[in-house]
Amino acid sequence: MNNIDALHKLGQSLWYDNIQRSLLDNGALKGMIERGEIKGVTSNPSIFNNAIAKSTDYDSALQPLAWSGLNAEEIFWELAVKDIQDAADLFAPLYESTAHKDGYVSLEVSPYLARDARATVREAKRLWQKVNRPNLMIKIPATLEGLPSIRETIAEGINVNVTLIFSLERYQAVIEAFLSGLEDRALKGLSIESIASVASFFISRVDSKVDDLLVKKYQAEGAALLGKAAIANAKLAYELFLKEFATERFAKLAQKGAQKQRPLWASTSTKNPNYRDVIYIEELIGDDTVNTVPPATLTAFGDHGKANVTIASDLASNKEALSQLEKLGVSMAVVTQELEDEGVKSFADAFTSLLASVETRRLEQTAGIEKITASVRKRLEKLEKLDFVKRMYAHDPELWTKDVKGQDEIRIRMDWLSAPWDSESLLPQLETLLAECRKAGFTHALLLGMGGSSLAPEVLKLINGQTEFQGNLGLDLSVLDSTNPDEVLLARQRSPLEKTLYIVASKSGTTGEINAFFQYFWDEVSKKFGDKAGE
Repeated sequence: MNNIDALHKLGQSLWYDNIQRSLLDNGALKGMIERGEIKGVTSNPSIFNNAIAKSTDYDSALQPLAWSGLNAEEIFWELAVKDIQDAADLFAPLYESTAHKDGYVSLEVSPYLARDARATVREAKRLWQKVNRPNLMIKIPATLEGLPSIRETIAEGINVNVTLIFSLERYQAVIEAFLSGLEDRALKGLSIESIASVASFFISRVDSKVDDLLVKKYQAEGAALLGKAAIANAKLAYELFLKEFATERFAKLAQKGAQKQRPLWASTSTKNPNYRDVIYIEELIGDDTVNTVPPATLTAFGDHGKANVTIASDLASNKEALSQLEKLGVSMAVVTQELEDEGVKSFADAFTSLLASVETRRLEQTAGIEKITASVRKRLEKLEKLDFVKRMYAHDPELWTKDVKGQDEIRIRMDWLSAPWDSESLLPQLETLLAECRKAGFTHALLLGMGGSSLAPEVLKLINGQTEFQGNLGLDLSVLDSTNPDEVLLARQRSPLEKTLYIVASKSGTTGEINAFFQYFWDEVSKKFGDKAGE
């Protein structure tokens, strides 16, 4: 058993504090999920800023958005939502197999709204609807203004990742907001079974702040307390978690299907080179917890991390460490408030930098079309005056020609416009055909086409996958539209002869490539089944 598997067996879930288009496109994220390395993903403005500003991953996606006239912030949300949707889809099987405990992907509301409760709720609802994935978590900062937003968002049935928690007092208020939100929803007779939440307690930033004070002000007396504050703070938070979720109040909610709001250890990269690089994982392992780790920390733990239950150990000494800090004059209340203020500003600054990067890319993409903008706009105005779209759907051939013969041909060519609605009446026949195919033992379909006869089926397969009708799973469709021998052999291997329905798709019936496909597969089937080929 490797280190990460051992940690997961102890009840802690590792989530990945990183997202980027290339991780989704090249299969890296999918591989990490399949290998059991990570059970969720978190994102924030800094992560997206690095992904977009420091890579070319988003250039092709950004171009049409820039050309469409969207501003920098609108473009960012389109890019971010696509990444979050794709990541959520990859985690969907894990989300289901863990009974909705893991498999979440987090997206943060605009950092500009950290002090605006009403705007935060509106933004949370907007992003929840836009992403439209059940395993999405909306990140809301645990500012004083954010607390009512958390309660209301939970009551709306939205999963929430409460971020920027530093103090035990604020954590207590976050738990209260979560429980109250569940109670508000339950009072309305609404289900609370599928609502998930984590409380993101920031770790290494606490040590960075406290250690800096100790070095500058209390060198001699404070040396023994270096690197103690963050872990002690987190362990006391876990003690509070155990207490609050063992109450009769939560038991009543649990009877209605409520999940615990798990503590999530965030900011767990080691910033002090004198500390072990996996200290903020190893020292905070326990049941019902999450640790969101950046790439380097995940790699380090996989290489040399040690998985043991540590979260509830040495509580007395950890309480004593915090007490000693207070006696020295290090006020944790002051430290944590400063960290919250700095965190809010840091994320807002990162978001500003992010939007500036997107704006630079937007200007680069639109620079090339300025020369044709005027003529395109003029053409669009002309199309609007012609009422072009409405007349096109009415099959009006005069949009193109006054010639009577030409108009007849154009009407025929425009029949595809109503195909989605016209084909609805064919569904009963298609369902009957599918049932007959399944009864006959067919599991696959191979379309032999070229160009126009193969493009539409391939697009429909990519969009719909292998769907089900009336209890019958659709045939697994492949499309062959290449005469490359390797492609032909691949199609042959993928579609078993005895279980494949062959569709020879030629509009003219004389296309050489399609006839060659037909002859090859007819010969293959004939070799195996003789005179029964084609039955």
